[in-house]
Amino acid sequence: MLNLNAIATESGFKWDIGLNFGKNKGKILEVANGLDKIFLDSYWADEYLVKGQSYGTLYGNGVLKDANGNNLVDGSGYLIKDPNPQVLGNVTPDFRMGLENTFTYKSISFGFLVDWQQGGKIYSQTNMWMDYSGLSARTEDRPAAGTVNQGMVATNVAGTWVSTGVANTTPVPNEYYWGDHAYLNFANNVYDATYVKLRQVSLGYALPEKLIKKRPFSKVEIGVYGRNL
Repeated sequence: MLNLNAIATESGFKWDIGLNFGKNKGKILEVANGLDKIFLDSYWADEYLVKGQSYGTLYGNGVLKDANGNNLVDGSGYLIKDPNPQVLGNVTPDFRMGLENTFTYKSISFGFLVDWQQGGKIYSQTNMWMDYSGLSARTEDRPAAGTVNQGMVATNVAGTWVSTGVANTTPVPNEYYWGDHAYLNFANNVYDATYVKLRQVSLGYALPEKLIKKRPFSKVEIGVYGRNL
């Protein structure tokens, strides 16, 4: 944390700056009982402590892909679920920072606080349910013949799905298309948690000393505050 009195004039004008910076840099070296990861929490996407990674790795359902990153689709046009949960990202941001400025002229003060978070991932269960229910903007296009899952058709060879190298052209009913993308492909609803917010704005007035001289107060200030603007 850094506090700075940037300006102070004889006329009674002051400019004060406060800076707060935080960064969590760490790695999970060991977990109990020889495990590779420990479960922390779940809201569809699961959060784990994972050996060799930083705190808060997200796991969730994913779709099988070929060597070129294309989704694998079965002969009926449906996505093929990866039997192993996929890493979706990590909730830990690169850093967080707050910058506060306060301007004072005699008895009047004005200030604002800006919050900045860089990095980290968030899984939106709200968007997942909106996709599933057909309420999100991206579900508005609903062709009468159904929607085609983009990807390569795959066949099951001795228990392993193998791409045929042929692009899928078979549509599936729209409700199943979005249901699969909601339930089987959690990466569709993982977002960058970076933000810059105007956290607070304040305007204050300090009552003159002569009004509180005989009161049990050293200072009385009347203020108006706005949060999360």
